[in-house]
Amino acid sequence: MTEVIFLCFHYLKRSDQYARIYGYELDDFKNNIEHLHKDYPIVSFSDFKLFLQGQKQLPQKCSLISFDDGLLEHAEVFAPYLKEKNVSALFCLPTCILRGEMSGVQVIHFMTARYGIRNFLQFLREYFAVTNLAWDEYFDGSEDKLEISLLYQKIKEVLMKKMPGDKVYTLLQTLYKEVLYRDDPKILSKVYFDKDGLKKILELDHEIGCHSDTHPFFVNLDIDNDEVWNKEILNPRKILSAYTEQDIDIFAYPFGDNINGFDFDKWTNKLRQSGFKYALNAYKSEGKQTEKFNPFWIQRYCVQSHDQIENLNNHACHYLI
Repeated sequence: MTEVIFLCFHYLKRSDQYARIYGYELDDFKNNIEHLHKDYPIVSFSDFKLFLQGQKQLPQKCSLISFDDGLLEHAEVFAPYLKEKNVSALFCLPTCILRGEMSGVQVIHFMTARYGIRNFLQFLREYFAVTNLAWDEYFDGSEDKLEISLLYQKIKEVLMKKMPGDKVYTLLQTLYKEVLYRDDPKILSKVYFDKDGLKKILELDHEIGCHSDTHPFFVNLDIDNDEVWNKEILNPRKILSAYTEQDIDIFAYPFGDNINGFDFDKWTNKLRQSGFKYALNAYKSEGKQTEKFNPFWIQRYCVQSHDQIENLNNHACHYLI
């Protein structure tokens, strides 16, 4: 039996006007990777696939690491460093970034980081009216009295669970164009890698996965609607496969740690029919666990900025395969 853990990373610590975004200190990241590689040698997803097919042996204990959202630091910092360590990682991106569009999750993160959570609430109130949304349908007036952490949770609950996906998309794209881009016209180049960055990642022998088109809240996605499915799931796979000249068969669920109401069987069937062979979840809850391996529900621990190496082992889902 081989013991396997999966880890997911996002932001590097910033020092600009978006420094409120939680990110890893680079030295901490490097230290964790070095210790992880020693205790749980990091293997590539390609080798892991061969292992599942009985065509390759892996160490008795090993790990796989991935990076979500197509962030600039993935191409400029993490990918080159991992190449130096002879480590191959998986980079999952929403394809909207390749056409110069900001995904909704980054609109939330970067606006709350720049303006603060209470000011972001005021922007929401203003642009609810601009986009013809009824504030009282989603907020009850208590939000102005909530302390910051609870207010942030309230905002995320509305945007990620209560509002229809198309309305969230319109609202957040309007906020991006009318507020964030207005105040920082170079914001996209500060947040994401572009096609050249994607090429760089590939040249450094890393792998690519699909993370939808616009990073919607996947539980509320109307996957029975062919237009929605094609836009968010099928077309991104085709775009990335064409660009990389590879068969992109790994999908990473957006907001993978939110699973209430998730229809696993339906998603599995539709992903399989669309050419995917693996699907990655991401969770933030703490506590070591062991689960039966399922290629369409691979549990990745979403590494937090405060995590040290012992936390990675303690919180990761351990698969015995």
